[in-house]
Amino acid sequence: MSNPLKILPDSKLVIGLPVICPRDSSNNARFIGSQQSDIQKAPYQVALLINHWQKFQILVCGGAIIRPNVVITAAYCIHGTTSAKWRVRAGSANYNSGGQIANVKTYIEHSEFDKLIRVNDVALLFLSSPFSLGTNVKAINISMYTSDMTSSNNATATGWGSPQVDKCLTRNLRELTLKIIDIKNCSASYPDKFTSNNMICGKRLNSAKYLFENRRTICRGDIGGPLRENENNTLIGIISWGNGCANINNPIVFTNVMKYMDWINSNLSVN
Repeated sequence: MSNPLKILPDSKLVIGLPVICPRDSSNNARFIGSQQSDIQKAPYQVALLINHWQKFQILVCGGAIIRPNVVITAAYCIHGTTSAKWRVRAGSANYNSGGQIANVKTYIEHSEFDKLIRVNDVALLFLSSPFSLGTNVKAINISMYTSDMTSSNNATATGWGSPQVDKCLTRNLRELTLKIIDIKNCSASYPDKFTSNNMICGKRLNSAKYLFENRRTICRGDIGGPLRENENNTLIGIISWGNGCANINNPIVFTNVMKYMDWINSNLSVN
């Protein structure tokens, strides 16, 4: 890096617990230019829920099923927590009802995860019991691309996150199609933050025509969710961070899952 690294304050990053609201806010809480997604279009998507005073569960992050008993997510989501606090919902487009629920037996986050600059932002959750796979619940294969993603690739991100820092979650899963951009162009958008080839960056397609809509990129509740490469329907990324919840000018940054295949396989083999 030619420039000294500066750490953006937490208010500039997409972090923290989402705001829970009593009523469905799906008309307002959405990716910009997104559409509501049927769970059968993303049957690998899961909601990571944390117990709150043993009375109700809060959606904290997303994740993806890579084996019937294994979910991949962002290390940021589970860092500093205990396995007993977590529940994982699969097979439902609504994060707080339907589908299947599993407890988390244990989790492993990357040993070199850095919370401040979000490097090595990857973790595996091992479930107490496997999900029953079917039409609404499926594992997604990780892409085997040997080269970096290019601008010729389009991908789809899914999640339930808030439209802004202080806004409600969307109750229904939504999806957003993104254009993969070169990591150098991504770095130019974030001159004061660290980016590397272990990350993937994506920008919204045709964002200009959505200028007057409720501006939406990723936000609280989306982190840890999957990025699917559309041509082969394989997992290429994990939603990691972005510059503010409603900034339409900056790309979304994902953990490049393909760069962590050795780490993933070594941990799958011993758990």
